Amino acid sequence: MPHSNYETPAQINEEYPTNTVFGVVDDAETAEAIVSKLEEMPLNQDSINILCDEVVTEQIEEYRKEHPIKARIDHVMTFMSNESELVDRYNQQLNNGNVIVSTQVTDEEQAHEVADLMREHGATYINYFGTQVITTLEP
Repeated sequence: MPHSNYETPAQINEEYPTNTVFGVVDDAETAEAIVSKLEEMPLNQDSINILCDEVVTEQIEEYRKEHPIKARIDHVMTFMSNESELVDRYNQQLNNGNVIVSTQVTDEEQAHEVADLMREHGATYINYFGTQVITTLEP
């Protein structure tokens, strides 16, 4: 049974996530470590999200039992850009059992700070969805 704070959508839909950074990580433990650090930054806490499949949702639930974090994640990212290549790549990452962490940022400078934090924890395919352009911050 999925954790109540997570959904397990089959696919990412195509609503554009303005001013949002996305990064892909290999497992629930890494996602939780990133979220813990993001919660220490001056970000909208409600905008910090994890998207994963049901197996990873169960891993996150188990990890949280063993390693509680300061705050819970309230929402799940359920949207992605209308750029089909990006949507396909993120959906493929989910299908491969990877986890996507995302958060809204105020500007490009903060996007780079978030990307640095994600990169330090091993995140890949980090993209910033600005108001008019998508910037790859880590391939």
